[in-house]
Amino acid sequence: MAMRGDRTARPKRTWPQIFGSGLVLWLLAVAVTYSTANALLIPTVVLLGSFLVPVSFVCWAFERRNSGEITAEVVFRCKHSARGLTWVDPLPVAC
Repeated sequence: MAMRGDRTARPKRTWPQIFGSGLVLWLLAVAVTYSTANALLIPTVVLLGSFLVPVSFVCWAFERRNSGEITAEVVFRCKHSARGLTWVDPLPVAC
């Protein structure tokens, strides 16, 4: 079997599929929660939304673990920047 050119096999990227399917599930959960007005479904929307980006990031990083594209420094910098965006320092209380 003859091979065309000198192409290397490109690994299949799974993180966009995980992110896309998670986004579809989240949108469905939002639509069902809105259409039924069922407050018991709100935790489902929150949990799906809060796990969507971290799980996608872990899959993205795992796919690049041997490429040298992602290092521990990059992971810690992303963690620090994400923590800085979500962490709110408490306001000092006047005594």
